[in-house]
Amino acid sequence: MKKCENEDDFSALMMEDVLGGYNQPGRNPNHKNIAIVDHAANYSIEQIKSFFEKVHSELNVKFWVGDGTTVTIDGRIFHRHFLYSDEEPLISILFADGIFRLQEPTVEKPDGISIDLKGLSIIFNNMGEELEYGSARELQKAVTRILDDYWPELDNPGIVIRDSISVYSRTKWMVESFSDYLMSLDSQKEKIDLVKNLEKYIPGLRFKFNPDDFIPFLTAHQLATRMKGIEPGIQDEIVNTLILNFGFFDDYPLQ
Repeated sequence: MKKCENEDDFSALMMEDVLGGYNQPGRNPNHKNIAIVDHAANYSIEQIKSFFEKVHSELNVKFWVGDGTTVTIDGRIFHRHFLYSDEEPLISILFADGIFRLQEPTVEKPDGISIDLKGLSIIFNNMGEELEYGSARELQKAVTRILDDYWPELDNPGIVIRDSISVYSRTKWMVESFSDYLMSLDSQKEKIDLVKNLEKYIPGLRFKFNPDDFIPFLTAHQLATRMKGIEPGIQDEIVNTLILNFGFFDDYPLQ
């Protein structure tokens, strides 16, 4: 399987195995079914390889992939494979549909994104793809669309906001910490109420956003932009005041 370059190669390998008579009774009398495994039908060849590497690490024996079938689980289509071996697997558990049942690993999507405030860009962490936008409003709309399209079931898919606007490290820390905390809140109203409460501590700052905006990004962008226009000594005083009133950005009481 390691020599497969695409999904067609994998399918051809499977057909060669099945047509070659592996599953015919008596062909391999010492082999027995040791596992039934499923992976998503839309897996790429790299994901299939990774999946079977996971299976191998669990079973810890050499196995052969016999015939397979397609099944639907909770509305999703999976490919089901029957594994055989003449060795005893590391794990041997009898389930209703076979010995040692393993479905695709339940993992979050690997991509996650980093948002650059100054560059108005989104970087996908896994592949390094970068998307650039002409305004903060366009970028925040893109973030919302990405969340809806790629991570509809996750509360926090690994979003990091990088404050490349602030010059001073404490202000940068404050902006990034506060935006990170906002992403942990469930209610949009709770986020907006908390953000609005910052206004009285920062001269000239009036946050502007709509109820359906991605509040952590717009808050970080507006906060960093306003703080940069304030003298360094006053910036430091503001950060001290915010720490005094809000703690170290891990427990924010509404004042």
